[in-house]
Amino acid sequence: MTKSKKMKIVSPLEIKITDQKIPKLQNGEVLIRITHTGICGTDLKIFDGTIPYVKEGTLKYPHTPGHEWVGIIENVGPEVDPTIQIGDRVTGECHIGCGHCEDCANGRSNVCQKRARIGILGVDGSFGNFMVFPNKAVHKIPDTISDKQAVLIEPLTVATFALDKLEKVPGSTLVIFGLGPIGLLVSEVARVMGAAKVIGIDMNSQRMETALRMGCDIVLNAGDPDLSVKVKEATYQKGPDIIVEASGVGSVLSLSLNLIRAGGQLSLIGLYRDDVTLDANLILTKDLKIHGNMASARVWERAIRLLESGKLNIDSLITHRFPFENSDEAFATAYYKKEESIKVIVEM
Repeated sequence: MTKSKKMKIVSPLEIKITDQKIPKLQNGEVLIRITHTGICGTDLKIFDGTIPYVKEGTLKYPHTPGHEWVGIIENVGPEVDPTIQIGDRVTGECHIGCGHCEDCANGRSNVCQKRARIGILGVDGSFGNFMVFPNKAVHKIPDTISDKQAVLIEPLTVATFALDKLEKVPGSTLVIFGLGPIGLLVSEVARVMGAAKVIGIDMNSQRMETALRMGCDIVLNAGDPDLSVKVKEATYQKGPDIIVEASGVGSVLSLSLNLIRAGGQLSLIGLYRDDVTLDANLILTKDLKIHGNMASARVWERAIRLLESGKLNIDSLITHRFPFENSDEAFATAYYKKEESIKVIVEM
């Protein structure tokens, strides 16, 4: 084959499917036939033009998004790892470091200044029949993991990465703001890691119901005027030990600083559309630790093994599936949250 069908966001809220020539494989590259790809919150910010990279001028349309995917190795280029073979079912990392800088050497390839950001900056994503990909960032998928589960591996690594940074998750009281796919996966991983109580907060009724079937012990409505009181009651008036902010809403970040107990930990996963003003004195006087999380690094194989273990209840996350030719409908469903969508995937 010489061409691939590619889905392009040609301008905010406008999608077209076009033909694109498949480039010749270079050293260390593989050609992957995509079978499934998921729509992420980042993809939706590219879709509507609100991702900061558009304003900065570093992301330009037309653009092919997508970094949550499953595929089959169709061909291999020169100098590819011999353990990667044609026919392997694989997925791959989103942020791929240069492999030579100080950040990469210290396991922080996710913040490498020369990193490739698949489907986000500089590199076409997975919404297409085929994708050329560096073999160093490919991960094989065990046969015991279904395609439906495997398309969630990338967001699972984000949840795992965020929780791995925290101290004393076992036995903790943990609050999650934002019960989208990432927040729901955080609830599952926290449960498996031994959190004593997981409290989910959102306004979407289906996501709240799903959270109770997954890792949350308690679910609260973000629109409840007594939310702060109820969080305090659920944490024995102490406030949570850990808050994972996965909503990307600036006011929620400010609220988190007020709710969290002294000495607590705040983990940021949501990407904020606008500047956020915080009370820095609360961070100081409450002796808080704040962790930023740019995608993930170092945890891919662990996340795959965790999924393979069968301990995670994630099948209810995928609510909608669309054929590739209906990608526009898939994005509209995810963006406008039609039919109470949670995770929308496209099948090639």
